[in-house]
Amino acid sequence: DTQRFRLDPNDPEYMGVLHRFNQTMCGRYTIIRIDRIQNKRWFTAYRTFRDYSKKEATEESMFHGCPKTSADMIINSCFNRSFAGVNGE
Repeated sequence: DTQRFRLDPNDPEYMGVLHRFNQTMCGRYTIIRIDRIQNKRWFTAYRTFRDYSKKEATEESMFHGCPKTSADMIINSCFNRSFAGVNGE
């Protein structure tokens, strides 16, 4: 259910991610590449919760800079809060 897409630096999605990342991390990182991760099962569960929730919409984007091994673990076994703060301040 999981797919990973490398974004092209000329793509508007790439530029949008870079712009939003720079709002908080400008000058504190080196970009190697930007990937979009899609997990159909997690998105379906999220969408179901969102559609039936009475809470106000609070969608956000998540950016996570990390080594490839950590990215693979996140993709395959969900985002674990123990990764928080490990690669950024």
